[in-house]
Amino acid sequence: MNSKTQEEEIAELKRRLAEAEAKLGAADQAEPKQTTAVAENSGLGAIGQGDHSATAGAGGFALVGDFKGNIYQGQPAEDPDKALSIYLRSLVGRLGKLPMRGLDADSGDACVKQDNLDLAGVYIALDTTDRIKEQGEKEKERERPLRVLEAAATRKQLVVLGDPGSGKSTFVNHLALCLARHHLYPKCEAKEQLSDWPERQLDLLPISIILRDFAAWCGRDDIPKDCLLLSAFIVFRLKAQNMGFVGRHLEEQLEKGQTLILLDGLDEVGKEQREAVRDSIAAFVERYPDCRFIVTCRILSYARPEWQLRGAFSPVTLAPFHEEQIDQFIAAWYAGLLGNGVVPGREEANSLT
Repeated sequence: MNSKTQEEEIAELKRRLAEAEAKLGAADQAEPKQTTAVAENSGLGAIGQGDHSATAGAGGFALVGDFKGNIYQGQPAEDPDKALSIYLRSLVGRLGKLPMRGLDADSGDACVKQDNLDLAGVYIALDTTDRIKEQGEKEKERERPLRVLEAAATRKQLVVLGDPGSGKSTFVNHLALCLARHHLYPKCEAKEQLSDWPERQLDLLPISIILRDFAAWCGRDDIPKDCLLLSAFIVFRLKAQNMGFVGRHLEEQLEKGQTLILLDGLDEVGKEQREAVRDSIAAFVERYPDCRFIVTCRILSYARPEWQLRGAFSPVTLAPFHEEQIDQFIAAWYAGLLGNGVVPGREEANSLT
């Protein structure tokens, strides 16, 4: 039997990636579908339903210790540090693994085992279309792309725009994951993956919200009137995971301005909830002005005035992957598949011939 070489495997992965990007691009013109319900026990870490993208690990993830799925099974913690640690462990459990369902399950390879890749292991730093000047060698000034993490670090209220498949959700998930891991394991490598992130911001507590799920929740009849909707949604999701005791500790961090709120998928909010979601974001920013905010949206959607956020939100657009980034991603992806035994290594492949 002839086995594929590593180069052939990489070429095949590139082909599949190109096909997936083409399909996503064709869907960009479509109006987003409205989600009708929020699952009580959805596959998410802290807040909101499992992400639709391959970056979120929606559904079926397992956490060790006091968790069954995404539901906390342990005792409530009164100590703030312990309570926030439980919350962060839940967040890491959801964001830390990247399911390989994006690969073709009918292709005959081993990816049908549904193993997961480590998101941090395959993540590639993303550029924006903005350009900045900096001093190069021999004091010569040069231009380079502004990296999206640099933009997030320097702009308190940021909108990350991009085409389908450009990495919007991956970026916010990776940032939340690294901050959560840094809180839990300060000596781990998470800090190294945030080289463009200021030291003083490493202690920000990430709060990740998928906006289509928030929009669906806003249609419920049992929502208290005149409440701060995003705050109420955070509490709702925590209670659904048996982590209601974390709510007041998150509130304390919000009051201190020690949180980074990541609002993913503005373009996926239906027409009926669009105004309510925009107003809710504005009210949340006004209530917690010292916190930092990142919102993601598709480029074409945000070009319409009715989508755009009020206030100090500043947009940046993700640049397409250049060849070097594509090669880095494919190599990291292949290494992850190899580590999970999804594709054979050279010695194993040779043994099959």
